[in-house]
Amino acid sequence: MTGALTGHARSTGEERRRFGKGHEKKAATAVARTLICIAWAVMARGQDYADAGEDYYDQRDQRNREHLIRHHQHALARFGCQVTLIPPGDSSPPPGQAA
Repeated sequence: MTGALTGHARSTGEERRRFGKGHEKKAATAVARTLICIAWAVMARGQDYADAGEDYYDQRDQRNREHLIRHHQHALARFGCQVTLIPPGDSSPPPGQAA
């Protein structure tokens, strides 16, 4: 980890997610801050650290996607529109329309 903090090592996945290429110092500072926040939370709660898991971001993105779908569907309904959702790849025509 010390190599990442000095900016001489290749970026970690978290660094690349946050800043892309060429921002090693910013990324190292952000990762260091994340580690400090985790350490503070562990000490403040007196509990062991529990990692969110490998699929945390996938689950979060799926929840966010479902929330956005509901939000926009309700927003269109407020304008008097009727929304029919069709999953991607479903080639059947919407209800009420001929093929």
